[in-house]
Amino acid sequence: MYYSAPNEKVHVLPWDFSAFEKLPAKSEVIIQVLNSALDKAEVERATDFFTGREISIISLVMKFGDFQSFLSGYLSTIAQNSDIIISEAGSKKDFIGLINRLKAPHFRFILPLRNDSDRLNIKILSSAGVRVLIDLRDPALDWAQLDDLITDQLLNIAPRADLEPFSMLSKVYKSKVFDLSTVYYASPVYFIHYD
Repeated sequence: MYYSAPNEKVHVLPWDFSAFEKLPAKSEVIIQVLNSALDKAEVERATDFFTGREISIISLVMKFGDFQSFLSGYLSTIAQNSDIIISEAGSKKDFIGLINRLKAPHFRFILPLRNDSDRLNIKILSSAGVRVLIDLRDPALDWAQLDDLITDQLLNIAPRADLEPFSMLSKVYKSKVFDLSTVYYASPVYFIHYD
C-alpha cells in the first residue's frame, strides 16, 4: 500500500483509548497493536468511537505472535478494510501453516534482512504470494542478501509477489522525486507519530 494523504497527516499511535480520544474527527490512523488479545468490549468501544467520529484505520501494525491471536480474536472485526502489517515472520512452521490466509491483499510483512534465514523467509513468503516489505532502515541489513533478493526480483527467476521497496521504486522511477519514508510510514509530511 502506498499512501499519500493530500490534505491531512495520518496519525500513527499505539492502541490506547486515551490517545484515540485526542484524535480529530475524520482522521486517518495507523495503530500499533502491542497486544491483540483485546477483549470484545474494548474492541466494540473503539469501533463505535471510530465510526462515530468518522476515523479511518489505514493500517494495524503488529508482531506475528499478536497476528496469530488477531486472526481468531475480536480485533479482526475492526480492521476488515485495513492494511495489516506484520513486523516479524515468527517461526517458519507457524507462518507456513497460515500461508493461505496470509495471501490476503491487506496483509503485509515488514521484515529485517540480517542473514540467510531472513532471506529464506522473504523468499518463501513472496513465492507464496504474500506481500513483503524489506526494512532497509535496519542498521544490521545484510547487503549481500539484499543483492541476491534484488537480482531475483529484477530477473524474475521465479514467480513471486512484489518485494517492497523495489516495486515502489520501479513504479515511481520516472518521477523526479520519490521518498522511501512513505513506504515505512515515517515521512513527517504525511504521518504524525505519537509515543
